[in-house]
Amino acid sequence: MRSFTSRLDKIQTVLVGILLAVLLVVVSMQVWTRFVSYRPFVWTEEVARFCLVWTVFQGAAIAVNRKGHFVLDVLPSGTSEQTRKILALLSYLFMFWMAYVLVYHGWAFAVSGLKRLSPTIEMPMFWVYLAIPTSGVCMMVYILGHVIELLSVGVSVQDRKDV
Repeated sequence: MRSFTSRLDKIQTVLVGILLAVLLVVVSMQVWTRFVSYRPFVWTEEVARFCLVWTVFQGAAIAVNRKGHFVLDVLPSGTSEQTRKILALLSYLFMFWMAYVLVYHGWAFAVSGLKRLSPTIEMPMFWVYLAIPTSGVCMMVYILGHVIELLSVGVSVQDRKDV
């Protein structure tokens, strides 16, 4: 499972990098054409927004894999290993449920985008909205990998930064 999640993380990271590069180029084109030639491209703002949507959702999934979200530690540090493991599992269960919500409602939202076209480039909004369920699926895969790792023999909760 670890090699699969590692490859998925690498693919998502490359995708986010490409989207950020496209975003930089498109916004630079918009600024240049607006303030130098006074004939701005109309489509650049829309493409930049779509790239940003995909970047945010895929970046959130990457953060789930890398345990990059904040952790609020409210329990005393003297709790037992078993208690910390149970709390970590409950946390992962809640995260998995939230990812499922993203997948379920995100897919319904994406399908509704089949009937809508973006105003400028006239692309079906399905492709923009698809960022929501795809990131949810990736989050679910990453969370399952973390749960398997947590439950595997020899993994100490002390050594994990998510607990």
